Amino acid sequence: MSPLKLTLLPAMLIALNAAAATPPIATPSVDERVDAIMRPMTLEQKIDLIGGVDDFYIRGMKASDGPG
Repeated sequence: MSPLKLTLLPAMLIALNAAAATPPIATPSVDERVDAIMRPMTLEQKIDLIGGVDDFYIRGMKASDGPG
């Protein structure tokens, strides 16, 4: 092996060991994400969401945490 490869090998092994020791980040399931979005919506908002307007577009909704 070349000297460069021998120099990089310990660094690569350390990085791989650190990656293996780090626990994976739990991500919510699709159902949990959908529930988190749908739960705060009113029935009227849910109906507007599935009702659509102008060829497959959805109606806009004002968000309390955004501009608008």
